[in-house]
Amino acid sequence: MMASDSSTLEGRRIGYFMVFNVTPSMFIGGLMVVDGRGLPVEFRYTEPVEPSRIQQILYGAALSKYLKRDVILKTLISSIESRLDLLIVGEEHLLADDLSQAAQCPVVRLTATSNKPLLHVGDVDKISQYEFLMQLTAQSNPVRLQMKGDDRLPDATGVRSLPDKEGGIDAFKDSDVARFLFDVGQSLEVTEPVERVEKALRELSTELKPQGTRG
Repeated sequence: MMASDSSTLEGRRIGYFMVFNVTPSMFIGGLMVVDGRGLPVEFRYTEPVEPSRIQQILYGAALSKYLKRDVILKTLISSIESRLDLLIVGEEHLLADDLSQAAQCPVVRLTATSNKPLLHVGDVDKISQYEFLMQLTAQSNPVRLQMKGDDRLPDATGVRSLPDKEGGIDAFKDSDVARFLFDVGQSLEVTEPVERVEKALRELSTELKPQGTRG
């Protein structure tokens, strides 16, 4: 598998979204956009968001998910200038159809694994209807991809759709998302930017005051 040239990689846009708990009830969110080489293009973050006691009572167990998805992530998506090819989130419950529509790109979760490498670069192992292992490089362990929902956006161009979850490994490997990840995976350790966002949010959490969005 041949790596993309630098001009192609420079034009790629991948978003990495993470939420950091400043306290058990206070959150700060960050969205970093990188190009296909892993270089940062944009970084947006919220100031710590802390719900009131009344909000905690009214929203109950749904509060955390609501704040992360509907308040923090959607706010950050609307604040960036880049048109994303792919949005990578840090938590499984953020894999939602409405977020794919808001971001105008597929939303997936990617995590590093300690699994034994697959036989060849480009190989895929299907874990379940919603999960796959992908061997992006010869030197690394496979990464785990999770997806959910029908994220097909037929009127857009570029990396616009996830594979049909009813299909098998061949259908997945032929999908836009799989081809995109195998392409950029030759030059970018696709799970590494998550660590950068987490470290940035940890640092920012010591400086910021509640409410707002910055970048």
